[in-house]
Formats: sequence, C-alpha cells, structure tokens
Amino acid sequence: MKVLLATNHPAIENIVEKLESKAGIRELEKSLQEYGLSQWAMPITIVDEAKYREAVIDRARLTKPDVILLYDKLPGTIELDLLIEELRLEIRNENGKDTRVIFLTSLAEGAKILRKAVEIGIWDIISGKDIMPIEIIRRIYEPCNYSDVAHFKLAGDMKNQVKFVPRYIEKEKIIEVSVEKEVRVKEIVKEKEYVRIGNGKGIKETILVWSPYETGKTFVAVNLAVALSRKGLKTVLIDTDLENSSLHTFFDMKKAERYAYIKCLKERSDAETVLNRAFKYNKNLYVLSLPIGKAEIPETNDEEFALLYDGLRRECDIFVIDSCRNLESPLSKSAFKLASCVILPVTQDANRASAIRVKLKELVQQGIPLNKFELILNMAVKINSPIRTEIEEIMGMKILAIEIPAVLETAYKCISEGVPPYDDKTISELFIYSVNSLANHLNGDEYEYTSQKTQKKPFRLFR
Repeated sequence: MKVLLATNHPAIENIVEKLESKAGIRELEKSLQEYGLSQWAMPITIVDEAKYREAVIDRARLTKPDVILLYDKLPGTIELDLLIEELRLEIRNENGKDTRVIFLTSLAEGAKILRKAVEIGIWDIISGKDIMPIEIIRRIYEPCNYSDVAHFKLAGDMKNQVKFVPRYIEKEKIIEVSVEKEVRVKEIVKEKEYVRIGNGKGIKETILVWSPYETGKTFVAVNLAVALSRKGLKTVLIDTDLENSSLHTFFDMKKAERYAYIKCLKERSDAETVLNRAFKYNKNLYVLSLPIGKAEIPETNDEEFALLYDGLRRECDIFVIDSCRNLESPLSKSAFKLASCVILPVTQDANRASAIRVKLKELVQQGIPLNKFELILNMAVKINSPIRTEIEEIMGMKILAIEIPAVLETAYKCISEGVPPYDDKTISELFIYSVNSLANHLNGDEYEYTSQKTQKKPFRLFR
C-alpha cells in the first residue's frame, strides 16, 4: 500500500512511519492485536510528503498513492474544500482506482467542509481534539463506509446546532500512562461524570438490536441501553419481540409496568403519559416491555407504533429497540424502517451464517439497506472469527465488530442472586466500551470512559 503524507505534523508522521517496516509493526503489535488489526497490518510504503496544500495535487499525480493522509491544518493558500474536491476528481492509484483520502480534522460535526467531504465520497474522516494513534492506523487498514460518516452530512450548520454539552464533576487522580512501548510517565487525569444539560432536539438515533436466532439479543439491548443512559442520554428501551418478552426478567418489572407499553399503544397516549407509565430504571432510562405469554398480548399495528415513536422522539435522545425475529411482524417492519443503526449479535456457530444470509436477503427485498448493520460478537466470539468474515462476505463490506466475552452465564447468575447484570462491574465496563465504539453513530457526540484495568490517555494531536 502506497501512502502520501499531507499533514506537516511530526507526531502523525512518526506514527505512520512505524508501519513502513515489520520491526515498526512489531513495536505496535499490542495495540494492533487489541483492535483486531494484527492480521491485516502489512508494511506500507510512504511515497512522499507534502508540506503545503499547493504541493499535494502535484505529488499525488506523480506518485499515484493508494491513500492520502490529509490534515486540515496543513498550511497553504488553497481553500480546503477545493483541495479535497480536486483530489477526489483527479487522483487515481497505479491500478486506475480512486485514491482514498483519510481526512484528519479538529472540526466538529456541523462544519460545512465535513458535509462536503462526505458528499464527494471522502468517508475516512477522523474528527475531534483527542485522537489516539491507533485510530489513524485503523483507518489506513480498515476503510469506512458511508454509514460511518452519514451523520456529518445530515448535521445542521454549527451556528444553528443545539449541541450535547457535557457538564462534569472533576476528580484528580494520578495514574501511569503508557506513552510508547518502553516509556512510562505519571500524569494527572481528571475523572469525569457526565450529566446531560438542557433539552436536545429530539431523538438523534434509533438503535435496533436484531438477530434471526438465539444470540443473547435482549442481553445486548439491555446493557447498551443502560450504558447509554449512564452517559447522560435520555434513553427509551422498547420490546417488540412478541416471541421472547424477557425485558421484564432483567428489570424485575411488576405486572402493571409490563402492560404499560401495550396500554399506551392502544390508547395512543402522549409522550408524557408513556414516560410516566414506563418502568424507570434510572433518571435517564425508560423501559417499555411486553407482558408474559402471547395470549396476553393484543394485536398491534405499525400505525400505533409509529404514533408512539413520534411522540417519544421529541422528548428523548436515543431509542433502543429489542426487535422481533419475525420479519413479517408489523412492529418489526416499523422498527427496521425507523432504525438508523442495526446491531446484529452473533455467536460462534458456523451453521448460522446461512440463516443470516436468508434473513438479510429478505430485509434487502423489503428495502432495508445493509449499511445500517453493525456487529456484536457475543459469547466470546473473537474479532478474527470465521463467522465475522462470512457475514462481511454476505453483506459485501467491512463492518464494525465489538467483542463481548462469554458473560451470559454470569448475567443469569446475577439475576438469580437478585443483582441486575448491568450492575456487574465487568459487564458494565464492556458495554460502556461498546457505546464508545458506536459513538460515531450517535450524532458525533464524544464520550469518555476509562477502565480501571486498562486506563489510557487519548493521544492529543490537535492543539
């Protein structure tokens, strides 16, 4: 892979230069393994460096790189929007294919240049003021697709945007931070407790958790919703699975609380009534579950569900749906249409890939795009598992994969002992990590969480 550097930033260049040799890759081996990149990390060739914007086009035409690493603070007089447009229109690699541009920027969602970048096909965007080196390396080896950056295009202008503003309580704590492999220093890190301030502009994202077979779907939906709520987001977790009404088991809900969802659907209740009737786990999480047994569940239709959703979307930030396996269910069809992200939990069962293939084909026929899907590897399935490869082949694209160890036994043990599984420290940390990995789907909001076992300080590229 041929890479042209257009950053004029020593810290970025030093990191990328390590990928030129096997020795440098070995030096980064621990981080590469942690992010599932070790099997793909082959030495690259840095063909040239452009220190000014004016030099980028000429150097790219001459060297025909596969990848251009472009930093928005690269000095020069050419307007950045004109530069990225010319790169996309004119530059090809030696095989005649479009050169991929990895765009590093400190700009926030809502910036016009980011919307334009997505529109012209630049999908490898790394934004924010704190970026870890592994994120740059990851984008070199693992290209993004449109769904990863669509939120940049859909966002409003920055001056008109009501942002999620984190207020936090700071506690100073001295920890050891690994700067490079052999060097360790002590730094003061401020622990942050996030609190949601003010009212947002309604639901930004609807996350649907779906699987055509038993993979711990409800377990994943519950813990994702709890992790989101603990980030300060007003979250609604809703059950549409008529065959597996198990949310009440996780939350130990009373009978009246189990019937709240159906009652609200039938009465076409307003949002305030729905939230008052819902089971409230904490100040930010509202749970709408189904009663036990099909006989107790009256028929519902997609119009009723759409009305319920439309009322809640003005009052909440995130909607998490524990979906029905039956794709013909009216609730299931409505949920898929509303979802901006579909989480597919999978387990290590090679025989299941064919079942997933059939169901995904049905979804495509119903007009559901596959770029909505992300993957949760549940029950100790490894990042480089064959099942992931098979599903990526089915979908025809690379997908985000988050590894969740075999914790279902621990989860049910917690339930039997009267301790909710999402209050178990190990499980809680895993799903807060999962939420961080999905943050690019959450309207670009930045979240921070530091595990007590693996504390890391983000690598600050942008000053």
